[in-house]
Amino acid sequence: MKRTIISTAVGSLPHKDTQQAIDLIMNTFSEAPFWPQLPKRDFREGMYIQYSEGLPGATIDREKQRLYFALGDDFYRDKEKFMDSLMEDDLDAFAMSEEYAGGFYAFLDHYKKNGCKTPFVKGQITGPISLGLTVTDEKNRSILYNPEFEEVITHGLMMKARWQVRKLAELSPDVILFIDEPYLASYGSAFISLERDQVIQTIALISDAIKSEGARSGAHCCGNTDWTLLMDSGVDIINFDAVSYFESMTLYSEKLRSYLEAGGSLAWGIVPNSEGVRAENPFTVVKRFWDGIGILESKDIPRELLLSSVLITPCCGAGSMQEDDAEKMIKLADEAAEMIKSA
Repeated sequence: MKRTIISTAVGSLPHKDTQQAIDLIMNTFSEAPFWPQLPKRDFREGMYIQYSEGLPGATIDREKQRLYFALGDDFYRDKEKFMDSLMEDDLDAFAMSEEYAGGFYAFLDHYKKNGCKTPFVKGQITGPISLGLTVTDEKNRSILYNPEFEEVITHGLMMKARWQVRKLAELSPDVILFIDEPYLASYGSAFISLERDQVIQTIALISDAIKSEGARSGAHCCGNTDWTLLMDSGVDIINFDAVSYFESMTLYSEKLRSYLEAGGSLAWGIVPNSEGVRAENPFTVVKRFWDGIGILESKDIPRELLLSSVLITPCCGAGSMQEDDAEKMIKLADEAAEMIKSA
């Protein structure tokens, strides 16, 4: 069975200098570079605010650097325009601007100026569950529980995902777009009153939108969750934190085998995104991977199936890290992937 093993990263970096971030990425990931979210450069590049641009009701408190949604006087007028753009399939109406995504535009410019050619290119978009449960309305209620805003964020993210894929497809024939869903770590707790089918169907809408543009869809969760939610949503790749939550994946070994046999892939987050990275080296990272492979193999998942399509990543984003630690983190991901390939 042919193996495909590549490295990439989750999305955010702590750098304020956009070009420094781009150079780091392009000098590290030769096969699947990603565009960086740079929230320390501009708070609007944070994962929730970044994708709220142009959505009806989205309101930014610049002083508090906070996003919330409000049913103000302009909401229904703006929503009418929003629905018209949906009906007309006007993807440009859902574009990210350079003010909200400086790292994205710098990434595009780097490719075009330097004539870069890479087998893959990777992007990311905030998932509707995490955006909908983290961001509140003017009454401090999660917007996912408000029917007016639920429709806006789900369909808005679908269109923004498609727009992003089309832009990235100009750079590489094989685009990977991850749906970032950290809030799935709270699924099943008292903090989430969503039915299983609703979670699956909501994520599936974004995944299907990504696939409709010819890209591969992935989903990232940096906590413990019911991984069958993502397996059943139809995403092509599941990115999990194999540093702190590997055991949670082993609970679903039978379902995981079926997912992999159907063509799904795992993205192993095997590098810490904390000060703990200072104690790591390529050998400790690679050992973590092979130990995990051995455990899953013992649960009746064939070794070659596990190794047929693998992504190696940090366990989460690096937006809150120190620059030196973040740089070591992503370099370790790439070094580990190279060692795994040669094993």
